[in-house]
Amino acid sequence: MQLMLFRRCGKSLSSDIMTRLTDSHRLFIAKAGKSTSVMRAVGQEHIVRDISLHLLDILTNSVSAGASHMMIRIRTDQHKDLLTIRIEDDGKGMHPDFLKRVTDPFSTTRTTRKVGLGLSLFKEACEITGGNLAIESILGIGTTVTATMGISSIDRIPLGNTGETLSGLISSFPDRDFAIVFLNDQGEEEGLDTMDLRERLGDVPLSQPDVYVFVRDFIQEQQQNILGGI
Repeated sequence: MQLMLFRRCGKSLSSDIMTRLTDSHRLFIAKAGKSTSVMRAVGQEHIVRDISLHLLDILTNSVSAGASHMMIRIRTDQHKDLLTIRIEDDGKGMHPDFLKRVTDPFSTTRTTRKVGLGLSLFKEACEITGGNLAIESILGIGTTVTATMGISSIDRIPLGNTGETLSGLISSFPDRDFAIVFLNDQGEEEGLDTMDLRERLGDVPLSQPDVYVFVRDFIQEQQQNILGGI
């Protein structure tokens, strides 16, 4: 999987980062106050109130599968009334036999907890809007999850706060790379890539509380700019 470097409105990211890191973002937020186990548990609730929590569940599973690079693409197409979420990772992948039943309730590879509802609930959330959930995986290569939802469906759960989700993951797993990009049918595109961010921050670690706050706010602003109130 190839991760791209993103710029906002054609402007260098570095000046925006340094501006935000040196003004009002001096709050101490230690890894969003969530341990890895709690973050996993959030995504496995029987009632998942927004899509960002499904992203949290999938991405923590990617980390557990040994992924070092994860890419999230979220696209709206108002003409087709379609919201598409695509998550790619370079983890260990799934065995074909497990892949066939991965969206069945209670299917899980975990040995410590037998209940695995995450993908089953996400699949149901997609299908109730007229969409679908597709999973491709190659053992030893990685996994791609593609979810589609009807934008105007009254049953569609909101996208939620992707900034909060991604900033927590980036802070908790600073040795992994995450990239997110928002796109719409007007050709607008904004995103953030930790490979780029790490290079521009130099010696400042991604687990730094100020970086957490910047990433959270930056991603959420991009989500609003490109996707609006989806």
